[in-house]
Amino acid sequence: GIVSAVDKNAGDIPEYYISSGDSSIFAVDASTGKITLKKEVLDYESKDTTYTIYICATDGQLNSDPVKVTIHVKDVNEKPSLSDTTLTVAEDAAISDTVGTLEAFDPDSLNVNFSTITYKIISASVSNYFKIDSKTGVITVAKSLDYEKNPTYVLTVQASDGTYADTATVTIQLLEVNEAPIAEE
Repeated sequence: GIVSAVDKNAGDIPEYYISSGDSSIFAVDASTGKITLKKEVLDYESKDTTYTIYICATDGQLNSDPVKVTIHVKDVNEKPSLSDTTLTVAEDAAISDTVGTLEAFDPDSLNVNFSTITYKIISASVSNYFKIDSKTGVITVAKSLDYEKNPTYVLTVQASDGTYADTATVTIQLLEVNEAPIAEE
């Protein structure tokens, strides 16, 4: 925003300054009165959503009364994050058995307009052996597994809030199960 002042004495040009408030975060241009951020430190989720500063104008001899300026921080959508992870499952796990649960971190968890996360598998080293619940992030077995054929699966999973997305590599390592020998004639 911009503050302005008028000096009744012809030729006097007011200069602006912050008389109190958080001058480590905000600045005021001495000649224009434009209020700006000194550094990008405002974070809606930090709970400091309202700031108050007081600005004065001076003609070099006299100062104006301070003007109260209240600054409200608006919440904006921020990107969720999803971490790479390694999960294990026994090779004899049944179809629909849970392998693990992914949980994306969303800084917007307090705002339901921005914090609904959906998950999906966007690629896999071997397709269709696992599925993910789009709402919960639970990964389950979708096909019979065999350690001897493929002991490791690598999935790329996406977590999205509808606007922004992050991906993570999910490595699923099969645990070998001792299987009974098969007699041949």
